[in-house]
Amino acid sequence: FLWIDLRKYLSERSWEAEKTLWTGLAKDAKVLFTPGKDCHAKAPGFFRVCFAWVPEQALVIAVDRIVRHLRKNQLDIPMLKNLLAE
Repeated sequence: FLWIDLRKYLSERSWEAEKTLWTGLAKDAKVLFTPGKDCHAKAPGFFRVCFAWVPEQALVIAVDRIVRHLRKNQLDIPMLKNLLAE
């Protein structure tokens, strides 16, 4: 598992905003994370990623989908661009 910090992509610092981002990623990008609230995170915007069973190429595709979703929603994405470039 890996924790990712997507707080900067929340519309506001709330559990509802986390749920909105999670829903968009699941429905639009077809990428599923576990919301931080479900893992007892201390603040909204953290997500748990399980990647152990995923082939490397699937991770590249998932990051690309996330980037496209955030771009579509006009969110700042420098961190994810760097991940995709690696």
